[in-house]
Amino acid sequence: MQIRVALLADSALSKRAKKLALELSRLSKSYFAVDGKKLKYHITLFDILPLSKEIPAVAKAMKGFVAHDTAMGLRVSGVWNKSIHGYLGLKIKHSKQLLGFRERLFKALKNFGPQEVGTKYNPHITLTRYRDVDFPHTIKIKDPLKGNFGFRYVVLARVDKHGQVYKVIKKFKFK
Repeated sequence: MQIRVALLADSALSKRAKKLALELSRLSKSYFAVDGKKLKYHITLFDILPLSKEIPAVAKAMKGFVAHDTAMGLRVSGVWNKSIHGYLGLKIKHSKQLLGFRERLFKALKNFGPQEVGTKYNPHITLTRYRDVDFPHTIKIKDPLKGNFGFRYVVLARVDKHGQVYKVIKKFKFK
């Protein structure tokens, strides 16, 4: 069973992203638009492949780890698109805090089979996925929600076939 370890977007970003995601998804046929309810706005850190019986142990390890770290203020720096798959979203600027936290948590969960997602880590928040994989390159976004936003929670979550968080299993708050 694939479980995603992710940062959950705070309400300020979620509210603004919802409007943009719905507008963008209407421009062309899409598989989904992240709405903040059924699908959650998140930044993937990595995936793990625990056995069902190991999830409580993963949660225990994460709870102790996250409780010692502080909430993150991350910067949305523009538009992100993954043209080979038709995804469109918000690009998150790399930061020492984000990359350091991700690396330390990856090591802390090494016994549960952490897996990289993709070949190079590109932090982003997906908004929609188009059926026409070339369509994201044709879009000009006037206000891509640039700015600093808070991330106060790390989650263990289930993902759908598009890699979108649909069920939070456990939620951990930074100190």
